[in-house]
Amino acid sequence: MVVFLMETKNKQALLENFRRSLHFQNKCYVDPEGTSGGLALWWTNEVDLDIRFKSKNIIRAVVTRLSHSFSFVSTFIYAPPKRSDRNMFWKDFAKMGRESSFPWLCVGDFNEIGASWEKRGGSLGRDNRVENFQATISECALMDLEFKGNAFTWTNNQRGEANICERIDRAMANVEWRQHFPKAQVFHEVVLGSDHCPLILNCTLPLKRVPKLFKFESMWSTHPTCEEIISDSWDSCVQGSSMFRLAQKLRNCRQSLKEWSAKEFGNNKRKLEALKSQLAVIQADCPSDSNMGEMYQIKKEIETLLDREEMYYHQRSRINWLRYGDRNTSFFHASVIQRRQRNQLLRLKDDNGDWATSEGDINQLLQGYFSNLFQGNGSRNMEDVLASIPQSRNDWVFNHVPVDPRETMARANFGWSEFQGSLGIQGTTRQHTNQISTVTHWECPEEGWVKANCDVAMKKGYPKAAIAVVLRNCKGEVLDGCSSLVKASSTTQGEALAVRLACQLINSNQISRAIIESDNKMVIKLCSTENVPPWECATLIKDIRLISSNFARKFSWVPRACNKASHWVASQAFKGSIPLDWVSILPFALSVICKDDASVEVLS
Repeated sequence: MVVFLMETKNKQALLENFRRSLHFQNKCYVDPEGTSGGLALWWTNEVDLDIRFKSKNIIRAVVTRLSHSFSFVSTFIYAPPKRSDRNMFWKDFAKMGRESSFPWLCVGDFNEIGASWEKRGGSLGRDNRVENFQATISECALMDLEFKGNAFTWTNNQRGEANICERIDRAMANVEWRQHFPKAQVFHEVVLGSDHCPLILNCTLPLKRVPKLFKFESMWSTHPTCEEIISDSWDSCVQGSSMFRLAQKLRNCRQSLKEWSAKEFGNNKRKLEALKSQLAVIQADCPSDSNMGEMYQIKKEIETLLDREEMYYHQRSRINWLRYGDRNTSFFHASVIQRRQRNQLLRLKDDNGDWATSEGDINQLLQGYFSNLFQGNGSRNMEDVLASIPQSRNDWVFNHVPVDPRETMARANFGWSEFQGSLGIQGTTRQHTNQISTVTHWECPEEGWVKANCDVAMKKGYPKAAIAVVLRNCKGEVLDGCSSLVKASSTTQGEALAVRLACQLINSNQISRAIIESDNKMVIKLCSTENVPPWECATLIKDIRLISSNFARKFSWVPRACNKASHWVASQAFKGSIPLDWVSILPFALSVICKDDASVEVLS
């Protein structure tokens, strides 16, 4: 066990009394400067700490778990409270990260938030603070170990609107450390007698094993017989109703794929180890024509297995901005570990405020809660519910929203096309409207036109939002773009701000013909018609109509899948992690999205 204390504000003599009473056999101290600062590191004989460096902000040690004979570097951090001192501290910290080639753990008070959601109350301050911190973490190749418990670790203990809470204490590690400690979890405990909450990092917490759900593995599609297995299962003769036949065929297909996978793929890791052993034996012999051919064949099989392994972890990592094929297996594996830890339910508080930690107690609490939930007698006053039904179905009567006959016809045609498709009948016509879209991917505009995609990113209950616009030509190339932090009270207002920004950008670039796309139906409809807008965005819609009159324009609604580029920019801008020069030097993730959009358009 290791304990790290920050801001002790006391010298060794007083702290030694506490250490001995808690039965910690070893210690390391950094005395405070006057009445500020001070660090203390205590540990038991279960681990060995070799202190390599210490200062008023850092204690760096090599930690060895005696039971496993495994060593890693651990940096215990108390970042400078003053902003002016933190810039130099981050530079030194980044240098430390570049020089580290071992499994590395960093834990402590970083005195900085990593994203806008990690602060509640007060102002966010300068955006470059978050960017500098994120750039340092990225340069050191560290990943946040995440946490369970309260979202914030520090509070100023004020009341009302003066209260500020931040997440400035955290534990981070590189991929190598995470792979050695897949069960490690961070807990934010209750704040007692301090403005910081205690952090507990448990490296040996066992994961609860749960039955695995069936998933179609992407690596199966690389095998030539995969399609045949699926076809045979699907073409099997099953008697019964349509729904029963569908369910039974799905069940047959699932079982066939499981049996086929166990036979053809087996245990990937064991196969890899066996092939590597064979390769080592061959490489130890003198080269000859026979063993050179065998060596080539084994290397080819190893490459295939490595590709399968990477595809396996890529599918589970949910990291969309890295593609398999570049040997990102270690990173994908670490992200899968993060997801598994996030899905663990380890503690649950009952109605009395007591924590249940055992699996049996947690199960009992959950069963009791849902039993009471479904047995309880809810309100039987249905007047409000019944009143809302005609209101939602009669916008003309209650909200004075005029009905567009073309939109009604388009919806009817779309429903009829869906019905025909379910019967296997191919439609002969295709409807084009601003509101109903059957497009599933971004489409390049016609030559001579420019397409502006816009979006907003915001958090419920948070007054600030981020808007983004991406301009692209008929080849899918990014011509210009813009992102900005704004105040918005609703998504409608935020989307309207984004569309207005798009119109301003088109106008400033003197573009004569433009298509403006958004995934908000209401805003697109208000921009393309003369309908009376709601009060919250009336001025914005008026501005949009005025500015867009300077050029030939088309307003079009598209689903989120067709609006990935602007959605990504808005999301990153909201987090404070979008580079200032993102238009001139596209970030890797954005370039992948734009490349995919253009390539899908070419293929179609």
